[in-house]
Amino acid sequence: MIETGFGPVGVGICADNHVSEFPSVLHRHDVALVLMPHASPMPYRTSRVVSEADIAGIVEKTLAVPGLYADLLGIPVVFVNAVGPMSPMTGLLGRLMTPESFRLRGFSRLVDPDGTVRGELGEEEGVVTAGVTMDPSQKRFRTPPDHDGWVHPGSRLTRRVVVPFDVAVGRLAYAASRERRQLAVGEAQRRP
Repeated sequence: MIETGFGPVGVGICADNHVSEFPSVLHRHDVALVLMPHASPMPYRTSRVVSEADIAGIVEKTLAVPGLYADLLGIPVVFVNAVGPMSPMTGLLGRLMTPESFRLRGFSRLVDPDGTVRGELGEEEGVVTAGVTMDPSQKRFRTPPDHDGWVHPGSRLTRRVVVPFDVAVGRLAYAASRERRQLAVGEAQRRP
């Protein structure tokens, strides 16, 4: 949360916004606006694991995220997604989301509390500006959808096995990282 002159701003970074618990967190903090910076890989080409239906479905889910939050919370949402080629990723998901079939596709948008899209970009880089309604009387809370802890339905195998496995491996790698510990010690020694 970031305190501002017009009220608290909630910031959900990438996957945070897709977890069904997150809208409740934003509501508890009585945020006036949600910022959603993403670097969300999306398929753009079919492959052995990606169909045309998968591509259309993921784009539809991506475009729906800011409107879903506006509907759940009654506040404006700023959804910003990176554009361009994707670097190879680690983990099981990284093996499935190859740069040959996935990229950062954009679709940034500004959404009013009633779900009206006030400004948007396609897959190009750019800047979009638009006025949004900051009206505390429109705030509300609707129970978020919950699909195994996520706001959108998807593969149970991915949600229950692949993602938890990748998260556990990432946490272990982070905890075991000698470089991370050395950087932390060096930073602590520089502080007064």
